[in-house]
Amino acid sequence: MANKKKNKWTRRAFMVTGGIVGGGLVVGLGGMMYVNKKIKEYTGEGFGEGTSLNAWIRIAPDNTVTMAVPRSEMGQGVYTSMPMLMAEELEVDMSTIHLVHPQPESPYANPFLMVNKPRDVYHGLNIMEKILS
Repeated sequence: MANKKKNKWTRRAFMVTGGIVGGGLVVGLGGMMYVNKKIKEYTGEGFGEGTSLNAWIRIAPDNTVTMAVPRSEMGQGVYTSMPMLMAEELEVDMSTIHLVHPQPESPYANPFLMVNKPRDVYHGLNIMEKILS
């Protein structure tokens, strides 16, 4: 009979494998905890105290309005036109409206993953008409 060697873990192989698996778990779970913390920061808790009308608008006790604008400002005027429209609809001064850029979650999703120049303002107006009516 041939001399058969048993497949045996060496101490070195065990330590290397354990280090790789442990490091992967630390990085993976730590990353998930960081992402969850940031999601909480940019969702309901990131708005602060106040009355939340929906996922986009929150009115604080000091009458400041926080508005989530899930579009990029790339020259189409989203960060200017959306607060103007909101101030007009709520009949408040535009200086009381503050903008935040929310995390990419389902209510803020941009299914086309693009900036669509004038359509971003038009799309935002349609959403606000539905919300405020």
